[in-house]
Amino acid sequence: MAPKLKKALNAWEYPNKSGIQIREILNSHAGEAFNGAYLVTIPAKLTRKLRLRKQFKTRKEAEKYADDALTGAREQGAGFFAVTDREKLELAASMPALRGQGVSVDEAIRFALKHLQPTGRAKTLQVVVDELVASKATRYEGGHLRERSYKDFKLRAKKIADGFSGRIVSEISCEEIIAWVTALDLGPRSNRNYLSTLGEVLKYARQKRYISFSPLDELIDEDRKRICGEGLPEKEPSILTPNEAERLLVAANRHPELEMLGAVTLALFCGIRTEELKRLSWESVKISESPPMVPCAASAIYPVPACS
Repeated sequence: MAPKLKKALNAWEYPNKSGIQIREILNSHAGEAFNGAYLVTIPAKLTRKLRLRKQFKTRKEAEKYADDALTGAREQGAGFFAVTDREKLELAASMPALRGQGVSVDEAIRFALKHLQPTGRAKTLQVVVDELVASKATRYEGGHLRERSYKDFKLRAKKIADGFSGRIVSEISCEEIIAWVTALDLGPRSNRNYLSTLGEVLKYARQKRYISFSPLDELIDEDRKRICGEGLPEKEPSILTPNEAERLLVAANRHPELEMLGAVTLALFCGIRTEELKRLSWESVKISESPPMVPCAASAIYPVPACS
């Protein structure tokens, strides 16, 4: 029969006159003895609350912890014991970078509290969109923004605001954005355009300190590829010369079996994009109305050119 284990062996105060006690202990589990360990007890007079106990495998580790505890208590008071071990490790890992920039921990914390805390937590996405659209309207009216760029942004931004109606901008998550864009059921280019517009809105919100960070920063590559497509970036659409446009129209007219004339006409003269054309049927083109109109997938209304 195995001898009964002693619960405590040697015990001593360390550092001297600190009140911190270290004692050797033997642990038992299921009747089997493990290697010895060292239990450090920090008295309540140092923590200013309850006494703390922590166990270590070696005497060296135990005494280092006791040294650090006494130094921390003398320099920082009871606040030293309010910081978790994980937080202490994070701080230790950050110290080389802070020292390299000549920045103290106190300076870093004060800067972070001042600059990372959002000031507009109650701002809805609609309010942020309205502010940015108003800013772009001023630039457009001043001749610093093209009409097409302004109107395209305004159209998409309105649809985004409607999609997140009533939502506080700081509470919108990346997962919600992915779900919303996917539900639009548009093509890769249109999805990229909506993500780009939303990214601009969120960037504005971050610069105005309405949010601490953009949720789109969490959009991983796989989700972006799934939403926007893969491969090389698409080239910007080129502008056809009048002769090239004429040749395209003539070719489409010569081959009615391809059913391309209507689509080419709308693309050339109404500015309707490829992804929108793919979802249009000829019944959507209201030729008989005055003026003729083409309502499209993105809730835009395009005028049909007055030509035969």
